[in-house]
Amino acid sequence: MKKGIILFLFLIMAFPLISAIDINMNSNISQGETVIASLSGNFLDPITNDNIYFYRGHVRSSFDYDVSKIGDNYYIYFQTANKVENNYSINISEVRYMIGSQVSSAQISKSFVIINETADFSINPGFVITDGNFSIKVQNLQPLPITIKLETEVNSGSSEGIFGFLFSGKKVSQSINLSSGEIKDLYIQLEDIYETTIRTITLSTDNIEYNIPCYVILESIVIPPEGNITINNQTNNMNQTGNESCSFFSKLFGTCNSTTIQNNTQKNKTLTNETSSNKSQINNTFNNGTSKNNYSSNNTDYEIVKVGNKTVAIKNGTILNGSATSKTCAQIKGYVCSSEEICKNTTVYAKDAKCCVSLCVKEEKANTKLIGWVIIAFVLIIILWFFVKKFKGMKNKKDPLLIKR
Repeated sequence: MKKGIILFLFLIMAFPLISAIDINMNSNISQGETVIASLSGNFLDPITNDNIYFYRGHVRSSFDYDVSKIGDNYYIYFQTANKVENNYSINISEVRYMIGSQVSSAQISKSFVIINETADFSINPGFVITDGNFSIKVQNLQPLPITIKLETEVNSGSSEGIFGFLFSGKKVSQSINLSSGEIKDLYIQLEDIYETTIRTITLSTDNIEYNIPCYVILESIVIPPEGNITINNQTNNMNQTGNESCSFFSKLFGTCNSTTIQNNTQKNKTLTNETSSNKSQINNTFNNGTSKNNYSSNNTDYEIVKVGNKTVAIKNGTILNGSATSKTCAQIKGYVCSSEEICKNTTVYAKDAKCCVSLCVKEEKANTKLIGWVIIAFVLIIILWFFVKKFKGMKNKKDPLLIKR
């Protein structure tokens, strides 16, 4: 009787340990299918690729996989291409998580079976974290053409704007067609999305459905008001010259190449309150980098942010110009302007050069050079006239001593 009570109490205590964290995924997997699994729980340690192990039976196996956190959940996706029919398991080890008031590091496991059946199509990646446009690779695994249906759903964050789908150079809305074995990229453009949002893209046929979580990180940036801005702890007017000092004569003859900080007429507006023509749509893919990057130096932490048609460095809502970074110009996706060009907007002092993080444009020198020469010529004429008049007067004046003689 006592043994039965002890066993019952043990099962009651062990049940939360077993069921507190679960890997949510299908148990039966078709060959070639892309598996998208999710985990929810109070994790004290982040789950990384080094914490994930796969087994075929009791033998370690290798899968192409990735893991990341989106919202409150962790997502793992892995590919099953070329995997034979068998029993497998996915295990997460050396990660601490909470169970009630207790800390546990017990291994989290999920068994699954790859069955003798081929999936209609595969995808890559199985989740997306981005701050710009992106693409999803799809492949038809069937011997016949297939039609893949497209749907999107807002999970959290901003509900404004849509995902625009481009396939084979054309815009599509509800479905795409793939020939047997065909591999193509489905491009997704962010249309009128300017704030962070978590959405799900559903790609499906009659036999399989993929729910791809997409974490689009677009934080609202407060644009500073027109007038004074802070540049390296100094206050300057937004219409004043930027980060180089020029002498009077350098400005006079048009040889001063300092850039001018553009006058920002937006008054404490966020990107979400700007007019559509001035809103920022970040157009880079994963492969081409992002247009919102964090950089830091010893004294300055700032972001390179695209605002409307301009790229600016922003710190705490304040536009910075002439900031310094330990990264090279290429690393911050900038340009080194030629001697005949000037930076259209923001200049950052990179590790290797003075770097333009907007656009290099041909310098439009005003007619100050011509005006300068006209002024110099005028001054020379006055000086010449003065000396001519002076010496002419002295020549005409006769010496009194010579007159007496």
